[in-house]
Amino acid sequence: MSTSRTREKADKVTFTQAEVTSAVTAGDTAARAGRKNLILNGSMQISQRGAYTSATGLTSSWTYHLDRFKTRINNISGNLTHKVDQTVNGKLTDTVRLDATSTASGYINLLQQFEDLQKLKGQPVTFSAWVKSNNTNAKLVLHRDGSNAQTATTHTGGGGWELLTATVTLATNITTVGLYCGILANATGNVSITNGDYFEMAFVQLELGSVATDFEHRSYGEELALCQRYFEVIDSGEIPENDYYYSSRRYLNPIQYSVTKRATPAVTVTSQGGWPNGSGGTYSAGGNTTRVSITAISGNALNNQLHSYTLHIDAEL
Repeated sequence: MSTSRTREKADKVTFTQAEVTSAVTAGDTAARAGRKNLILNGSMQISQRGAYTSATGLTSSWTYHLDRFKTRINNISGNLTHKVDQTVNGKLTDTVRLDATSTASGYINLLQQFEDLQKLKGQPVTFSAWVKSNNTNAKLVLHRDGSNAQTATTHTGGGGWELLTATVTLATNITTVGLYCGILANATGNVSITNGDYFEMAFVQLELGSVATDFEHRSYGEELALCQRYFEVIDSGEIPENDYYYSSRRYLNPIQYSVTKRATPAVTVTSQGGWPNGSGGTYSAGGNTTRVSITAISGNALNNQLHSYTLHIDAEL
């Protein structure tokens, strides 16, 4: 049996830019088909931890704001802003912007780390984003351990939107892969930053192959579910205690996660309520990859009452 032209293209990982361009012209989308974008929330739609549409001060590294992107900041102060309905390359999209508010040698950037490395080992990958900045050290850097290397693509610093893209073949012994987006060195370290320097990005993508294809849009619901594998906020509503009471501790009905978590998460009770008799209480929370249970610790004062909680379920990398 002969292999069809479409099947041959679908099986191919590496395409030239000419092949991609001709495929679009001919209406043949095999070179672009499938769930190709390995970046989660590259459209900047999902922000479960809060609204950051006003400038939010960055005080420390390794802090998540918009889903799946954690901040890295060193030696300087800065702000993060989630900007809605911006025009980038003629299209409306959300963006995220970092602004330096002091001058020093340092870095300010966002990082997304990848979980499923097996599909990346030994493969050519291309990373891309639309970037706007006034600093010539604004860039995308793909860092990978195991191969102990970085690949960078840099903005001109001219203040306009530019498509940054680079391709690299990953080693077979990679242990972690992360995409750094911001003002930083090619080796993810310090550079010269001035108060007022900024970095803004949109349409962030990492894909198998040697060509940066058009950004893959996923629906809001699909993107949210993908992000909830790593982090979820649950507002429980009012739930009753169950009948399990032991040594001044009352165990409440377990709550199911929206999606199974990638690992057993850390669970934090961030607010509490539902005390009709005005009695107080303390809580502990814990769970596995599919559900969380709450323990109210305050003795008989909790009997036969309704309770409500806001929970942060954190299984981030």
